[in-house]
Amino acid sequence: MRYPTTSASPIRRLSLLMKYQTTKPPRVVVTDWDETVTVDDTIQYVSEVPYLNNPALSPPFSYFVKNYFDNYSSYSKNFGERKTLDDEITFQRGILPIESQSIESIEQHEIFKGLTRAHFEAQAHKIQIRPGFSEFVAKCNQLRIPVVVLSANWTSLMIQQALLNHGIQVNQIITNELIFEQGKTTGYWDRTNRIRVSQDKLNVIERRFNCGDVMYVGDSGTDLLPLLHVDIPCVIENTKIVTILNNIGLQDNVNIGSWHDFIDLIKE
Repeated sequence: MRYPTTSASPIRRLSLLMKYQTTKPPRVVVTDWDETVTVDDTIQYVSEVPYLNNPALSPPFSYFVKNYFDNYSSYSKNFGERKTLDDEITFQRGILPIESQSIESIEQHEIFKGLTRAHFEAQAHKIQIRPGFSEFVAKCNQLRIPVVVLSANWTSLMIQQALLNHGIQVNQIITNELIFEQGKTTGYWDRTNRIRVSQDKLNVIERRFNCGDVMYVGDSGTDLLPLLHVDIPCVIENTKIVTILNNIGLQDNVNIGSWHDFIDLIKE
């Protein structure tokens, strides 16, 4: 059954979270990218690409940022306080129209049209990787545990190049992808591979990994639903998702720490 549903019991959800106590190592590790693997949100570097290629491009990206945060703030204010797990799940489910409207506006203005793969890859040197991630992946590789990046980022090109720059090899990157024709972007994203909100991430995990014996690592509200379903939920310390879990009283039901800490969860 796809989770959440309005009739599902919060106790059932809590029991799912409690699975993290298993001593069995994961058969796969799925991790978010921005501010989970990386120090900063790297979509900022993606958004710079069109303007570095064409400084006269209009409107400036601040136009889209302002519209997004105005819509998000209005939605959050109208929603009200989120005190329970049901509140937070309902809130996360309602974000998709805001995300979709933002992307559609960028597409309509053809901001990302006419760019090459090299334009994106050239930005990867700006990305900082969190301490311990390289060692974590190396341990997974040693134990033959696949590592998958599952991200709401806008392209895998920068992710792949950043990992390459740091000598890190993961098994798969699943994220949104711009459409290329004859080596250049059309300005549109592939609609068949949408990763925008928490439910999208859960759909991927259910479809590809069936949730069992899965370790998931995240940092924000977009990671909430995957964390509710996997056997080993992990969150990066001092991030947004920790605050969310504190607000709804579930902070003790996940592993909170650094990548160095999470190495202990995959040891034989």
